[in-house]
Amino acid sequence: MIDIRVPSIVEKGFVSILVYVDGEPAEGNIELGSPGGNRYARALRNGKTNFYFDESGDWIVSFGKASKKVVVKEDAEAAAPVEEPLVKEEPGKQTGLFLAGVAPTQIGLALLLLAALAYLFYEYWWKRVAITKKYDGKRVVITVENRKEDLHDVELLDLAPEGGEVKVPENAEASETITGTAIKWRKKKLHKGEKWMVSYGLRGGEKNFKPVELKALNANEIEVNAFS
Repeated sequence: MIDIRVPSIVEKGFVSILVYVDGEPAEGNIELGSPGGNRYARALRNGKTNFYFDESGDWIVSFGKASKKVVVKEDAEAAAPVEEPLVKEEPGKQTGLFLAGVAPTQIGLALLLLAALAYLFYEYWWKRVAITKKYDGKRVVITVENRKEDLHDVELLDLAPEGGEVKVPENAEASETITGTAIKWRKKKLHKGEKWMVSYGLRGGEKNFKPVELKALNANEIEVNAFS
């Protein structure tokens, strides 16, 4: 019995997908069909993978002879403004913020600053693994920076856009899918503070790049996932 575990309704973004066969984590590849007719393949590791749903509508997740429909919701529309009754202020009456000498514009700037600081904290301190991908018209270069802890059994997966001429390096594995060439690198250990750089040749084709995906295990054998 095949059991595909994924929410029936999700929002755009990364979603974890679990697959079990007779109660045990499955191995192999799952296939995902988008509302627009595109098909994607993702490898399972211990019965789990992550996928970035980037299109709203009905998706089909398949493994073997089993399949499940996943509905990706439309982007939330902005809520209509609620009209408030006009309150007539008495002359000389001011709010506590104005009495304190703080203008609304100053509050807005302070909130923007706090949001920027929170983003920087996430990117440069809390984020375990940072992944960047750059393309110069001839070569795709992927850089992985491990910031938090030693990792092992590392797998790095990228999907080269379809229609292009892909030159796969000798240290990588490649498999053809309907939507392009899946390229995978493996690394036994990725130490804390270590940078790992890989690349492959790419000429022509569509430039609709997908996020790079990393899977690894930490010292406690807990799976770590990261995306570009």
